[in-house]
Amino acid sequence: MPNADIVEALLGAQRWLRGLSIVLRQREFSERSLQCLLGLSICERALDLTQSEGLHELASVISHQLASVRETDISSCDSKLLLLVYYIMRKHRFPAHALEEYVEKIADAFRQCEGAYEDYVGEAIILSHLGLSEYPYREVCPAMHASGLEFLYGDLEATRALYNRLCAATRFGIRECPPVPQRRLVAYMTKVLLMDALNNYDLATGAMLLRVAAYLGLARERVIEDAQSFLQLQQHSDGRFGLYDAKAEELRQAGLDPDLDLYLPLTVSCVWALAEIAIPGFRVFLLSPACTEI
Repeated sequence: MPNADIVEALLGAQRWLRGLSIVLRQREFSERSLQCLLGLSICERALDLTQSEGLHELASVISHQLASVRETDISSCDSKLLLLVYYIMRKHRFPAHALEEYVEKIADAFRQCEGAYEDYVGEAIILSHLGLSEYPYREVCPAMHASGLEFLYGDLEATRALYNRLCAATRFGIRECPPVPQRRLVAYMTKVLLMDALNNYDLATGAMLLRVAAYLGLARERVIEDAQSFLQLQQHSDGRFGLYDAKAEELRQAGLDPDLDLYLPLTVSCVWALAEIAIPGFRVFLLSPACTEI
């Protein structure tokens, strides 16, 4: 069982996501609804709840929305998010026929794919759990240049490249990172980039790298524990994450909703990271076989 602070953080996030789901249930199909559903599902699994309040209601609405949604609306969403949501819908036995058709197209593409592409390891893992494709990927090592300076002095894309390599090598934390000569350098660079992201108050990148630290087995190192504590301290009393008042006001002035366009994706990222770094053995991509009939 996770410690009391993590339980409190996840329950707070769950309450906020549940409130936001009520708003989303009144709107048209969007990627934001899928993000909210994923966040509720992570809280449910991490806290070992039999049923997350708000999850079933939102899943039911998404199921009805999918009956009339266009394929272009589905294809514009992140592919890993689509597959995770499809898994959630199957697990809770909600029809998602339009999504199912699109997932089948993704599975067909994977069956015809002969190569091994690091950027699509997440999709391959979920498809294998859904019984739609065999896991087709070769062993991937997070190779880096001898100095690792291409990451230290690189931009966000360079950081994401490191993230993709490590996710591929560990299959999103499902297995240990294979031993490579640069293992210590990889761990060191991850910690440096993590602290740099948090120092710049880039919580989204920080949450992403905190997950990588979990995959590398660094969860109990002091710097990682400090990063986890810092991330927890960025939670509002209502459960959302991120102290972005000025940015939220800019979004309001532009006619956007900061809860949906700023706090929702960030809160889901933080919940994901905290659950994986603080709960031994918990991995979002460690999925039980989904039901085959709805």
